[in-house]
Amino acid sequence: MTNAYTLKNIKVNIQQKCVLNIPSLAIPAQKCIALLGANGAGKSTLLHLLAFTHQQSEGELSLFEQQISQSLSPIQRRKIAFVSQHPYLLPGSVEDNIKLSLTLQGIPKSQHRSLIDSALEQTNTAHLASQIATSLSGGELKRVAIARAIAYQPDILLLDEPFSHLDSQHIQILE
Repeated sequence: MTNAYTLKNIKVNIQQKCVLNIPSLAIPAQKCIALLGANGAGKSTLLHLLAFTHQQSEGELSLFEQQISQSLSPIQRRKIAFVSQHPYLLPGSVEDNIKLSLTLQGIPKSQHRSLIDSALEQTNTAHLASQIATSLSGGELKRVAIARAIAYQPDILLLDEPFSHLDSQHIQILE
């Protein structure tokens, strides 16, 4: 079985304090994994590390058996989508935000319409496509951020507190 990630002797230091220490961890590809732990245990820090939005202080991190020493290539970047605990959408419509994501990932414009429609449908946000993103409620914002993340069909989807601000109906839909 292929691993999506392999971590060896990982340490993350913030202000000279070790906030994450992982001697060894293999995360298999094509599996749903949940991180559980107390507040401050390092869950968000680990997700940021796996999304390559934060760099480890020490250790080795591999993505699909390739050790990553600098920044990701565009091909590697397209494999990962990350929705942070407090996602941010740019001014403009919901559809504009998803379209920008597809453009930044190098997805051909000819595929945009079908990918946008599919992502909006999967997250029950199709009715929000033309709404200004900055006017969304907390739950709508989270669902649209997830739609933006899944639109380019990444191999890895990292979700930090994915169900915050969502009602039970939308939690079931997203699950």
